Amino acid sequence: MSNSISLIAILSLFTLLPFIIASGTYFIKFSIVFVIVRNALGLQQVPSNMTLNGVALLLSMFVMMPVGKEIYYNSQNENLSFNNVASVVNFVETGMSGYKSYLIKYSEPELVNFFEKIQKVNSSEDNEEIFDDDNISIFSLLPAYALSEIKSAFIIGFYIYLPFVVVDLVISSVLLTLGMMMMSPVTIST
Repeated sequence: MSNSISLIAILSLFTLLPFIIASGTYFIKFSIVFVIVRNALGLQQVPSNMTLNGVALLLSMFVMMPVGKEIYYNSQNENLSFNNVASVVNFVETGMSGYKSYLIKYSEPELVNFFEKIQKVNSSEDNEEIFDDDNISIFSLLPAYALSEIKSAFIIGFYIYLPFVVVDLVISSVLLTLGMMMMSPVTIST
């Protein structure tokens, strides 16, 4: 493979990097929970979306550091060369095993089986009911992981938001009892 083709392959991989960071890491969960907490506090623009996304990105980098180190060490041990197709294919199959096991660990098995079945039906291969972790496609794991993280983020957000709603209800009932119907409960509770 010539250097220009390998450069194009590397650049196309880097164009997918924001998508992988946004959908294949804890970034989804952190960003959703932070926005729900901001809304629970009754704040509209403070902190800004850029600040929330920056903190979510930093925390997701911290959480994903062991997986990143494992991928880095595998790339060093495999002698990855982007000029050789076999080297890249070998790295994707063996070097990304840590990331794949991370996705399997934090994805709901029902969603993984659902997306794997859809992929098998669309590719008209033999359908198996039970999929083992070795032959699951990364293209089935990524949407299953993203949906699992979104679900758990909304559950966490609900548990965080619930006390704020209770405080608002208590304050609004006290204000109603005192005859102060025009005062906003959010103003007093925050």
